[in-house]
Amino acid sequence: MADWTGTSALASRLITALEDTIATSKIYFSVCGWLITPYYLSQVARAIRLGKIGVGQGTEGTAHYSLGLAPKKGATPQDEGNFFNVDLPLYTTVNRFYVNNRALVIHEAVHAIHDMFARPIKDVDDEASAYIAQAVYCLDNSSYYCENWKTWLGQGDLSAEACRLAEKVLDGVVNVDTVFPTEYFDLKSKIIAHPLYRDEITYTSMSGCNGIGGFTPDKSPDYAPSLSGFGF
Repeated sequence: MADWTGTSALASRLITALEDTIATSKIYFSVCGWLITPYYLSQVARAIRLGKIGVGQGTEGTAHYSLGLAPKKGATPQDEGNFFNVDLPLYTTVNRFYVNNRALVIHEAVHAIHDMFARPIKDVDDEASAYIAQAVYCLDNSSYYCENWKTWLGQGDLSAEACRLAEKVLDGVVNVDTVFPTEYFDLKSKIIAHPLYRDEITYTSMSGCNGIGGFTPDKSPDYAPSLSGFGF
């Protein structure tokens, strides 16, 4: 059953994963000038806690974030449908399944970040940024499996295709799409060609991010004025 209170066990695990700034500390990069940071991930957690993003139980190994209606329509959060559908089992050890499931949460949270700031971002760039963040999380959070992530990740999942750019982020590169345009275009091409997306995503289609009703994200204290396009 959907949780719009932010108090369910699943919501609590999502919030914990998103507020774990040690685990998310390396997720700091921009795509098309739009910044993704650990602080913004914590803002997604705040929206879940406040009941502005609903949470539903999904199937393990899958995750989805649904965009809602435009806030100006006056819909309630429940009507809007800003919604996580995800499974996050309670693992007691940090293993590849623990890391991968939390990486899926990070992926969907990136979509929520673009949404809550109503960023005019294209679908393919929305997905590319989410896969880069997912890969950064995986590569940074398991020293034991790190060398195998690129082969193992999703067994063909697009997060594996994002590893080259994720490694650049881990090296401290922020504007990965402009510093490595060939690699970034290659990732976007693979997203568009993938069976999950090839019938709905193009190079020009927009994401439809339009804000989360009743929720205003705080501006990030690590806002980098040298970058443009943050949509404040």
